[in-house]
Amino acid sequence: LQIGLYHGAHHVFDQASPLPRQQTGLGLFSACATNAPIEFAHALTPLLIDQLERSSVGRGRWCPAGEPRDPDQGLLFDTLMGDGPYARSFHQEIFDALRTALRLSAERRPQAAAAMIRLLTESELLSGHQLAAAALSACSEPLLDSALVWASDPRVRGLPSGLASGWAWGEVLAHVAAIGSRTQREASITLAMDAFGELELATLAANRAAGEGTTPSLQSEDQRGRAQEQLVALTLIERRLGEETPPTVHTRRADLE
Repeated sequence: LQIGLYHGAHHVFDQASPLPRQQTGLGLFSACATNAPIEFAHALTPLLIDQLERSSVGRGRWCPAGEPRDPDQGLLFDTLMGDGPYARSFHQEIFDALRTALRLSAERRPQAAAAMIRLLTESELLSGHQLAAAALSACSEPLLDSALVWASDPRVRGLPSGLASGWAWGEVLAHVAAIGSRTQREASITLAMDAFGELELATLAANRAAGEGTTPSLQSEDQRGRAQEQLVALTLIERRLGEETPPTVHTRRADLE
C-alpha cells in the first residue's frame, strides 16, 4: 500500500500499484480464507473497506428500484468491484476470498464475525453491503436478529448480487426464514411481502401483454423493477422453505411471474 501511494496510486489496486492486475491462479487467498477465516477476515476487512472508499470517490450511487435517484442517497459504487465476478482480476480474487472468510466466520464463530459485519453494514459502500449480505446469508442463530435489522434498512432493499437484482437481499431473508425461530421467520417473510409498497400487478401484466411500445414510462419501469426484486426474494424464500412455505408466499410469487 505504501509503495503504491508513493507512486501516486489512489488505492492499493490502482494502475500505479505494484500489485498484479490479473488473478494469480494459485488459490492462495482462497486457501487462507478457508483454513483461517476469522484471522483472514480480521486482517482484510478494514483494509478492503478503506480501499473501496478510496476507489468510490466521484462515483455514482445504487438505489433500490423505485427510489429517487438522489446523488447524496444510496450506496456508493466503486471502481474495484464494478466489473463483477467474471473480471478475473487480482482484486476480485481478494474480494472472493474475503467473502468466503466472512461466510465461514459468520457460520462458525458468529460473535467474532459480528464486529467485521458491523464495519461493512455501517459503510455506504455497495460492495461492503454485498459482503455483509454474503455473511448474513450463511450465519448461525446468534446473528439472525442482526440479519433482520440489516434487511430492514431501506437502503438495501432489493440489493443485487452481481447482475442479479434482489439476490443478495433475498438470500438473507430466505436464510433467516429457513433457520430462524417462528417469530424471525414471520418477520423475514413480512419484510419480503411488504417492503415494496403497492405494486400495480394488473397494470404491469397488461403492459407486458401489449408490448408497451419502446419507451415505457418511468413509473412503469419503477414498478417493474420493484416487482422483479420482490419476485427474486420470494422465490429464494420458497426454495429454502419448500413445503413449509406459507400459501400467501406461493400466491404472491405466482402473481409476480
